[in-house]
Amino acid sequence: MQEESKVFKEFGFFGDYSKWADVINKKATAFYTLYRVHPNILLASGATFDKIDDFLRLHPENLVYGGEGTAPTFDGLSSFVGADYELEFCLDADQKDHYFILIYDAAPDFDGESEPEADEDEPKFTYRMAG
Repeated sequence: MQEESKVFKEFGFFGDYSKWADVINKKATAFYTLYRVHPNILLASGATFDKIDDFLRLHPENLVYGGEGTAPTFDGLSSFVGADYELEFCLDADQKDHYFILIYDAAPDFDGESEPEADEDEPKFTYRMAG
């Protein structure tokens, strides 16, 4: 018999996008306190991700390009790295704007895959929390 995957969820809200990274980090820390495991997925609407990306275009200090060679023009965030966790950003078209869901899924399913499908034509940018 196959063991069921553990899934935990917590909801969050962005009121001020200039503090978006702090909001995620605080929620992820509270998530760990509650469940004793770090979240590994962040779900949000396209409009919410667009607001984060707009802020990052003005403040790219903590962006890290995950490809080879010179980084292309920033076109959107793929993941978020905290002190001891990493969140994969995933689009949820049904999610309300400005809201997000932090999820821990022991066996995530990305359209039948255990990892999100990598689009070779799309550069991967990660946000790394400062110290």
